[in-house]
Amino acid sequence: MTTYNLVESLVKATLTTSRQYMVPNGTLSLHVTVHPLENAETVILLHGGPGVPDPVLEVAAILNEKFQVITFEQRGTGSSTGPMVSYTMEDYISDIDAIARYFQLDDFHLFGHSWGGLYAQIYARENPDRIRSLFLCSPSSGTNEDWKRTEKEVMQFNRKTATSWEWIQMGWYSLLGALGSDRAYQKLFKQVLTNYHKRHGAIRIHDAQLNGVRAQPINHTRKYIISYPSLPKMPEPPFPVAITYGDDDIYGTSRQAVIDRYPTAELMMISGSGHIPWLHQPQQFCEILHSFYFDDQSGQSGDRNCQSPAISQDHLPQIERILDRAIQSGKTPSAQYYLFNKDRVIYHYCSGYTQVGEQQIADQNTTYHAFSVTKTFTALAVLQLVERGLISLDVAVDQYLPNFPYGPVITVRQLLNHTAGIPNPISLSWIHLKTEHKDFNERHFFRNIFNKYGKVKSAPNEQFAYSNLGYVLLGQLIAQVSGVPYERYIEQNIITTLGLDEQDLGFQVFNPTHHATGYQKKISFTNLILGFFLDKGKFMGRAEGKWRPFRPYYLNGAAYGGLIGKPGAFVTYLQALLQADGRLLAPEYLAMLFEENRDNHNRLTRMCLSWFTGTLKGNRYYTHAGGGGGYYCEIRLYPERELGSVIFFNRSGMRDERYLDRLDGGYLDEHVSIGY
Repeated sequence: MTTYNLVESLVKATLTTSRQYMVPNGTLSLHVTVHPLENAETVILLHGGPGVPDPVLEVAAILNEKFQVITFEQRGTGSSTGPMVSYTMEDYISDIDAIARYFQLDDFHLFGHSWGGLYAQIYARENPDRIRSLFLCSPSSGTNEDWKRTEKEVMQFNRKTATSWEWIQMGWYSLLGALGSDRAYQKLFKQVLTNYHKRHGAIRIHDAQLNGVRAQPINHTRKYIISYPSLPKMPEPPFPVAITYGDDDIYGTSRQAVIDRYPTAELMMISGSGHIPWLHQPQQFCEILHSFYFDDQSGQSGDRNCQSPAISQDHLPQIERILDRAIQSGKTPSAQYYLFNKDRVIYHYCSGYTQVGEQQIADQNTTYHAFSVTKTFTALAVLQLVERGLISLDVAVDQYLPNFPYGPVITVRQLLNHTAGIPNPISLSWIHLKTEHKDFNERHFFRNIFNKYGKVKSAPNEQFAYSNLGYVLLGQLIAQVSGVPYERYIEQNIITTLGLDEQDLGFQVFNPTHHATGYQKKISFTNLILGFFLDKGKFMGRAEGKWRPFRPYYLNGAAYGGLIGKPGAFVTYLQALLQADGRLLAPEYLAMLFEENRDNHNRLTRMCLSWFTGTLKGNRYYTHAGGGGGYYCEIRLYPERELGSVIFFNRSGMRDERYLDRLDGGYLDEHVSIGY
């Protein structure tokens, strides 16, 4: 059936930066992910199911060493939706054709797992001239009567593997799913996956993809599989074929139909593996992929990069224990953590609920408020204008902003490194509801704030004193000098330059269904004091269990904390800073961002231009936290190690917690050289 990749592999391989696309096909839009590799052939991966999306990241990571890899959420699943979706086999075939047209692919390699293996066989039968190779990983046996035999074997496997109570629950979920309940099928497939793994160790099951499970494609595709003509034998296909099964697979005698269909195929049984070989026997499976895809085409050894996982099995449980415990003990509804180097994601954790009441599950498309992490974008924008000769860091701010409220001696640099002496009033109340955004006037709001807090607290560069107001002024400076509003400048000169768009990163919620609701613990000191700073009746909803949700809102000042985005989009941003390739800023100006400031007494302030600095396990890092009502996050760079990390929560955070110290430390201990 499927893996749908709710499991974060203990041996998760690394991937290059991916790109997301919505590819049209009639009334349907297919959510497609491309893992690019320049001047390389393309492999299209077909996940299991039907009705259950899966990015197949572990397989994509291995193949991306040699190929451009394309995955997509199949019709009706995840974000691949549209009005009046049909589920005939001809419709499924047309989806691959639409992707090939969109990316101008004349031919490609096709990899299919489970139902995706049957899908691949159907496509290859109809379009043999487009197929460069066909890899069938634990494929379903076939259409028509073959499919019925496959279903029977899967049912028998689950009955044998599940406890009596689990089997009763599965029957109930199956009934509700057949009646159209997405939620019931989500619970059913979580148990199915548990059954698949029971004999193969404690493999962690994440909920990150479950909210993409859909009843409609599950229920409707089946009847078209059964009515589709039986697949004929291909004694001499015009492309190489590989077939793999685990020796403890969910399929039994039905697999013989596939083996007989391709008598010249390379058949490989994977010892000690069940239905998901890249998790059950990762090294064996990696070697098989290299043998089939790499040896024949490049002549290189099939065990290349199969020996060492990207993150060790010793450290992985430590990260998961910390974050699992945070969710299970009620410290946060959801969490997302990324560890990465300048080219690849090393590890991604994603779990919990973005909406507690509706039990909406967090996934890679979930967006969060980033709060003060935005300041690093503001500082980068200022340095871009310095590079263009439009701003000088050591010129007084009032030379650019005639109405600057704090006199003629404060410089741009001092605003950036928080030594201007500008006040920092508590900003919890500096928010407005999303419904008020159209009529909100930021300049009018802050004109009143500056009138109230118009006196400096200390002389310039006398001491470090954090100030949100300083970054409000920097946002005004960027708009004044560039001639475009601050938000538009960031979008045009940073977000778009990174290959991101408004659904990835921006200053407004692009898709409310993918945005995490912010929460405050109902019984907490913070919840008590919030009432002194904002109207909780206006800004907060009814309690959902132990959590009280914030209604959708925006910050009053974009430049000090207004960014909203996917954690993965911030990874893309940080990787660009590590790469230092000039896309965002020339290297000499980029270096200026990370120069630690000294005050008037020659004391180091642990503050650069927006970035804080510190050390962990002897490794220098640059970091920034962001938090407020309902959200908390941190971003971090380890420049000498060419590493970075991010953590995002949808719970309130009011101080810099240095949470990443707890998550990154073990990896830094174990991996003492760059590029491990």
